[in-house]
Amino acid sequence: MKLKSLFIAIILPILSGALFSIGLAPFKLWPATIISIASWYILLTKFPQFKKRISFAYGFGFFGFGVSWIYYAFI
Repeated sequence: MKLKSLFIAIILPILSGALFSIGLAPFKLWPATIISIASWYILLTKFPQFKKRISFAYGFGFFGFGVSWIYYAFI
């Protein structure tokens, strides 16, 4: 996999998914959620050959970063 396709298919969606988590509670930066969904949609429409990788990486970034609240909730 070339470096550009690696960035498009994996790294950028992970960052976008993490951005979605910032829009939820405890941070409550709601514009981040809109920007995150828009960037995910743009990635899916511009690079349809990477749809599965982009979606998996987006979900990984969202749940990977968003699950951190569980640690703080139970400690």
